[in-house]
Amino acid sequence: HTDLVNKYKPSASTSDFDNVKLRDFIASHADPQAAAEYRKNVDELRQEEAAKKGVVMKKEELNSDQNSLSTFNSQLSTIVVVLVAIAILVIMVRRRRRQKREE
Repeated sequence: HTDLVNKYKPSASTSDFDNVKLRDFIASHADPQAAAEYRKNVDELRQEEAAKKGVVMKKEELNSDQNSLSTFNSQLSTIVVVLVAIAILVIMVRRRRRQKREE
């Protein structure tokens, strides 16, 4: 394992990347020179991954105009529905009052 890691460099997806006990076990069963190089390669990758995690990129949207138009349309339709409901209620209340006056 140490020969492969030293030759092809470790990847962050391997099981020994975050497992300290496993890395120590692998290094203890290799010759000292290969173990030192193995630890160095894994430590370098861990530092690179830690540096990558600190960078957060802003999400860019290509269709922001369409999204804002869609949001506007949905808000407008909600306002229209509410106004129509209020108008229907006003008409119903006026009719009832007229009917009560006529009696």
